[in-house]
Amino acid sequence: MIAAVTGATGTIGQFITNRLLAEGVHVRAWRRPASDISLLPAAVEWLPGSLSDRQSARALVAGADLLIHAALEHVPGRFRGGEGTDPAGFIEANVGGSLNLMREARDAGVGRCVVLSSRAVFGAAPRTGSVADDASLSADTHYGAVKAAMEAFVQSWGLGEGWPVAALRPTGVYGLVNPVERSKWFDLVRNLLTEGKLPAPRAATEVHGDDVADAVWRLLTAPAGAVAGRAFNCSDGVVSTRDVVALVRELTGREGPLPEPGSPPANVMDCAGLHDLGLCFGGEPLLRETLARLIDAVRRA
Repeated sequence: MIAAVTGATGTIGQFITNRLLAEGVHVRAWRRPASDISLLPAAVEWLPGSLSDRQSARALVAGADLLIHAALEHVPGRFRGGEGTDPAGFIEANVGGSLNLMREARDAGVGRCVVLSSRAVFGAAPRTGSVADDASLSADTHYGAVKAAMEAFVQSWGLGEGWPVAALRPTGVYGLVNPVERSKWFDLVRNLLTEGKLPAPRAATEVHGDDVADAVWRLLTAPAGAVAGRAFNCSDGVVSTRDVVALVRELTGREGPLPEPGSPPANVMDCAGLHDLGLCFGGEPLLRETLARLIDAVRRA
């Protein structure tokens, strides 16, 4: 079995790639010329390509059974606001380029497809209660609008043509990646251990990358009728910088002050769809395990 993967060098893409390889799938993935893949799995078949390169889409999906689309063209370091000063180019690359990729996949006979979306499709305006998989979309950023547009085409292909394509909406993603300095909270832990510096109060919804990868695998292998044209929320729980600092202090045996809790995030997503597919998030035990590994990585860096 061959999986075509975009965004494989990114945070989410690394977890997805590792899960596919663990399942015995041959992974073919795009890389940009400047991408450093020296720390990434040697088993991956790397091809040059991007959403702005129409010809590379055909090469990526040729003979593939699965497509996992996690790439985003954006200004460095920013998803929201990733359009920079060129919103038209941002939309053309990410909507137009994604549609070209998916059309090539469909024409090549790719059987299953998962498109990575985002909680940004719901916007920031507070709602009553948790946000269900099928809640109305109200993007308030160009990034969210691009993801909402992609979800619309997931729906049209899945419901209109019966192609089992689904969208997945991860929240913030944590977990160790390569290089390890790119891992979420690496700087927080390093600053806390080396300087005693507390982070600013903040609370957000988070999910471990392994759980995201598990969700992707379940969407790829579930009965087609259970996923075709649908979008699935993917969030484990709320984590604050206070929680992270408290766990780091506990794991290292270092007492000290904690940041304020931070305002609770609006629009916490309900993940009933993934629960129905059998996914169980890692919760606090996985958060604790990850921070222990992150502490060790900081000490060795």
